[in-house]
Amino acid sequence: IDKDKEVVLFASAQKGWGDDGRIAWELLAAGYKDVKMVDGGYAALKKAGLETDIESTKLDPVDVKIDSIDQTHIIRTDELKKDYDDYKVVDVREDKEYKGDVMYGEAKGGHLPDAIQIKFTDLFKKDGKLKSKEEVTKSFEDAGLEKEDKIVTYGTAGIRSAYMELAMDMGGFKEEKTYDGSY
Repeated sequence: IDKDKEVVLFASAQKGWGDDGRIAWELLAAGYKDVKMVDGGYAALKKAGLETDIESTKLDPVDVKIDSIDQTHIIRTDELKKDYDDYKVVDVREDKEYKGDVMYGEAKGGHLPDAIQIKFTDLFKKDGKLKSKEEVTKSFEDAGLEKEDKIVTYGTAGIRSAYMELAMDMGGFKEEKTYDGSY
């Protein structure tokens, strides 16, 4: 994937885990500049009449140089443990996960202490498209987050939480990070 080209990602919107958001988050950290996600994902593309295929696209290899990974939006376990009280911690998982169900091979159920639950799926409207910037920002503020807060998002494996962190960034939050290790 050429760093000088536009990269357009899509997945299953709120019916998935936000894989497109996680990939976008990783590409941005690796220095890609022109990364976009399709609002509404694959279903929106089909609804718009885009032709689909069942075969994989074969791309020619390109040379890609990644000088470094931008760590600005990543928090590691040691840092989170050390400074836990300095952060507002946001759990992006579903109710069952937050309340203790072990659904995806987690070592144990529950959530991190004092975690605020803002579900990944709450970012979307019923049609699978992302809510407006204003609606998303208001939902964060209604949950007790302020734009200047130091915020850590986490999920099960860092996929939904990376998407949530991108949404927070879009909403003007300045100190958000994803706990990549997640729950």
